Amino acid sequence: MAKTSAQRQAEYKARRIDNLDEKKLGIWLPIGSCFALKRLARRAGITKKDLLTRMLNDADLAVIKQLDIDTDEWNEYMKR
Repeated sequence: MAKTSAQRQAEYKARRIDNLDEKKLGIWLPIGSCFALKRLARRAGITKKDLLTRMLNDADLAVIKQLDIDTDEWNEYMKR
């Protein structure tokens, strides 16, 4: 018997939960920010996920470059 859409989606979500390389991010954004994200991703020719990943990694690296390793500021920033 064929699986329902709900069953396929439940299986997909279960597989994603086991993926240690990714974490689900559930947020609400202002509508203007959603439109901006869509426009920027389309202009760059990448997905919204890839755009956000790139922007976050670039911002994180910029902060890290300003910090000295083994300082209180470094340790505070690197807390998980």
